[in-house]
Amino acid sequence: MNWTNVVVAVLAGYLIGAIPIGFLVAKAYGVNILQHGSGRTGGTNVLRALGFGPAALTVLGDALKAVAAIALARHLLLTGELGAAQQPGPPKPQSVFSEPDRRGRQFQNICRGEVGGGRRGLQRPGRGAGVCAVRE
Repeated sequence: MNWTNVVVAVLAGYLIGAIPIGFLVAKAYGVNILQHGSGRTGGTNVLRALGFGPAALTVLGDALKAVAAIALARHLLLTGELGAAQQPGPPKPQSVFSEPDRRGRQFQNICRGEVGGGRRGLQRPGRGAGVCAVRE
C-alpha cells in the first residue's frame, strides 16, 4: 500500500467534509444561517429558516460531499494514480474516507465554539445517505 495515497485521501476527505454546504446554500439565498435557529449549517436548520427547497439542496450537497470523498478515495487507493502501483488488499475507501469527512464536518462546529454535547434531532443525514449510496 502506498502511504502517500492514504495520507492524501485522508486529508482530502477532511477538507471535503469541512465544506459548509448549508452555509453556502443559505448565502446564495442572502441569509446568514449561523444567525438563525440553532446556528448550525445543517439541513434541518436550513429547512426551518429557508424552507424545503434550500434544505433539499443542503442535504443533497452533503450527500454529494460523501460520494465525492469516497470516489476520490477509491481512485487513489484502488488505482494507485497518485503514487506507485497498489498491492492487493487495500483498505476499503469507505473506512478511509468516511471518518475524515465526518471530522471535517465537525470542524465547522469547533470553529463556532461548539465542542461536543447538545445534540438534537437527526445528525448528518446527507453524509449517511452519500456513504450508503456508494457502499459495496
